[in-house]
Amino acid sequence: MNRRQLFLSTTAILTVGISGCTYDTDTPQEPHCKGTAPPTIFNEDDQRYDIDVLIEEDGETVLTEEYSVGQSNGDDDQTQIDVELEAETTYSVTISLSGTEYEPQQIEIPNGGGLAITIEDGEPTVDTYPACD
Repeated sequence: MNRRQLFLSTTAILTVGISGCTYDTDTPQEPHCKGTAPPTIFNEDDQRYDIDVLIEEDGETVLTEEYSVGQSNGDDDQTQIDVELEAETTYSVTISLSGTEYEPQQIEIPNGGGLAITIEDGEPTVDTYPACD
């Protein structure tokens, strides 16, 4: 290989290598995950419950549904609720568990998260869970 070919090869390799390392710092990075995951019911107890779920946004009903849920032993045993919630929106969630109605809870769904209804020791709680790492 002569000097000219060596120089051109080296220049080409350096140009490609340097261009791969530069990026526009003025453009904000997109989040890893956009949107929300489906609301999910997690039953940590070893008994079946009937649970009524009411989800409202600004006084408007988004979902009202009854579910019968058994113990959540793994990912396949969780009950996913078929409703799409918006990220960074606050919802009012009211739960009635086996005839006992609980106070409405206000919760904001984060971008890349989901609404979690967890039943443990016969008590339901409402929280969020991360859907993306």
